[in-house]
Amino acid sequence: MGRVDTLDAWATTYGLADVPLFGREQAPEDADVHYVLLDGGAGSFGLSLPEGNEWRNRDSTNWCWSCNLPHHITVTERNVAIVRWDADEPLVLTRRKVDTDPQGFYEYLLRDRVGSTRDVVDHMRNIFGRVRSLVAEARGEDASTTEAFLAIMQEAINSPIGVTPDWVDVPEVLRPLSRDGLSRLFVDLSAPDDRRLFPSLAIRHAASEVFQEAHFELVRAGDRDLFEHRGPAVSSPVVRGGVHYTPAPLARSLVEQTLAQDVSLARSDRLVILDPACGSGAFLYESLRTLRRMGFSGNLQLIGRDVSPPAVLMARFVLRNASEDWKPKGGCDVDIAIGDSLTDSLPTADVVLMNPPFISWLGMSKEQRSRFRETLPGNRAPRGDLSMAFVTRGLQALRAGGAMGSLVPSSLLALDMAKPWRDELLDVAQIRGLASLGEIGLFRHAMVQVTMVTMRKRGKRGVDTDPSVLVAGNSSAATGNALRALRRDQATIDLTRPTTGSGWRRFSVSHATLRQRPVWPLTPPALEAAIEELRAAERLALVGETFVVREGVHTGRNAAFVLPRSEVMRLPLPEQKWFRPAAVNEAIGDGRIRHRRDVFYPYIDGELAIGDEATLEAQVPQYAARHLRPREAELRRRAAITRTGSEQWWRLSWHRPWASSTQPRLVAKHFGSVRSVAMDFDARFIVINCFAWFLKADVAVDGASVLTLRDILAAYAAILNSPVFVERLLSVYSPRVAGGQLNMSKRYVRHVPVPAVAALAEDEPTSEIVRELAELWHSGVDTEPDFDSMARLAEQLYGEELLKYL
Repeated sequence: MGRVDTLDAWATTYGLADVPLFGREQAPEDADVHYVLLDGGAGSFGLSLPEGNEWRNRDSTNWCWSCNLPHHITVTERNVAIVRWDADEPLVLTRRKVDTDPQGFYEYLLRDRVGSTRDVVDHMRNIFGRVRSLVAEARGEDASTTEAFLAIMQEAINSPIGVTPDWVDVPEVLRPLSRDGLSRLFVDLSAPDDRRLFPSLAIRHAASEVFQEAHFELVRAGDRDLFEHRGPAVSSPVVRGGVHYTPAPLARSLVEQTLAQDVSLARSDRLVILDPACGSGAFLYESLRTLRRMGFSGNLQLIGRDVSPPAVLMARFVLRNASEDWKPKGGCDVDIAIGDSLTDSLPTADVVLMNPPFISWLGMSKEQRSRFRETLPGNRAPRGDLSMAFVTRGLQALRAGGAMGSLVPSSLLALDMAKPWRDELLDVAQIRGLASLGEIGLFRHAMVQVTMVTMRKRGKRGVDTDPSVLVAGNSSAATGNALRALRRDQATIDLTRPTTGSGWRRFSVSHATLRQRPVWPLTPPALEAAIEELRAAERLALVGETFVVREGVHTGRNAAFVLPRSEVMRLPLPEQKWFRPAAVNEAIGDGRIRHRRDVFYPYIDGELAIGDEATLEAQVPQYAARHLRPREAELRRRAAITRTGSEQWWRLSWHRPWASSTQPRLVAKHFGSVRSVAMDFDARFIVINCFAWFLKADVAVDGASVLTLRDILAAYAAILNSPVFVERLLSVYSPRVAGGQLNMSKRYVRHVPVPAVAALAEDEPTSEIVRELAELWHSGVDTEPDFDSMARLAEQLYGEELLKYL
């Protein structure tokens, strides 16, 4: 097998994208035998296909370290040698062993992780910090740190490996800095510890991670003090929102999927690609590399806009070096500039790619809200996420028939307020792909679950192709497996049947389904059909058909109103009567609510009973003096008080009249996982920032002849705490947040199917299962609940005909 055939075989087998390891810098004479195979997650590696034993050369270790790759692999006619940059010795396997079990070989690479934390990203972050110190010593502006860092990196790229550059023609931005400090820094940059840095490899293959960290060093650092020292770092979500930069594997996958929508894009005489929120240029850089693999030969124009000056400098640097490595025969023009894509005019583009700022309505500044409303006027989205406005602007800049790919918060696929916006997308574009990625850790600084959306703007004749949907589980392995599957299946986008893999599933939905459903379903059609069949047979019902789910009380300032139980007990008895046990998020666990906190609840029968300050002082003088009066100014500033102009600043922001009712209820955490639901049959607790589930009257009546209301609620409590409900069903309908918890808001849970307990209690053999579930729940109230047995019974009630699709 020849070198090219071997490269193609490895790339195809594993679903990896191949790019040259070296570019224009000081590469070995046999540079054309060295490559990088790029994964959708943690399984990228360097690959050499030489005539000799390349792994004997220490350079291969430094290559993979410089690229931020765990491994470098050498493939010869007889052997496959694996070098891990932090390992002392290579692992040498026979070629036959690897060719016989390629999947086992790749799984070994995924398991064989680097043990050292001193990777190239950490090294470059430290270098950036030292540059910043040199700028501070020279009393320069902190904003010039990025320019100085990039100038040093360019000098390192231009100089022979390991040779200190000649500083005679030092760039202007470096002239004020200490020459001795620069010389020491360059030595440490090139030869950290026992390694040797190949600067151009770091920029070519690790720039996304390097510049992300560099940018965070800028946005989170404190001010200088009197002695010119910097204060501690602080986080800043303002510059780009929840996600500052796009991980290279995700940028690569989105670029490939977007360009694959129309094969004519790669055959165009001229192609304009726009990123309206370009950050450090990850999408534009991956576009250049993808078009190289696709054989594009026309004129290419790469356009990027961003509000962050440091990000723009980084993007220009990366793309300048990349275009010097390779450009199409028709040439490559790069236009990266500071700009606000919500207000500035945007050029017309053939392709739009972006990772817009993820900023919720509550997190937006006044100016951002104004721009949001201007972009989405009327009732299209009264409130929403700033990313919605960026997507709309991107579509406006896209030519008819053009392709677009964007990341969006997964919640936008299900939020009620976003439905008009989703409908508008369907009017303007054909949705070609939705990929929900459950791995929060894919983004180092993200706090939300992410979905990739690819679409094509309407304007050309043609029949709509059913969108392809990919759903990956909540692990980095599942995300990597899913993105590799997308690359392997590139030629078969029109799925004729669902496909599944380790931690992921892929299927198609119709545009009609997207229009008809209140949410964009990320569930396979076969699962939807099974649910409908079981609902028709009265074996399943949706949560929204079974329960009234209500959001709990919002105090507006828990520190003032929610106190530890011990502190409330120290108040005089007449004051204690105004406090009720509080069901707060941290009090719910293992199916129970632990009475650890009480909430000040000055309401009787849903009406405020302490209506003036004189009554407040008469009823709770000590509590008011200790907890309310010191916070009076901030309590008056709460939105619920200022909006209504109320003078009753001690009332709760939202007291929920139903909260003090005696109706039995289940209580669920706002963000939960398995065992995050408890029963409050006697309505002892005031639900705070969680959700109360009330059984609908008709459901309770239907089951009254067989089960008591307490038994029905107990059976449901057991089901809702089971892995089958949470991990296999709720996870299909609800987005995850940081930490992996699922959002249990009404807008998500109402679509989830649950066993129709009342109906199942009347039939054999399910009646015995229901009774046993209720008994297990009751018996565990005062002991350790038998959750394992409950989980098995819950699976039996759902039935194999449903579970086989999950």
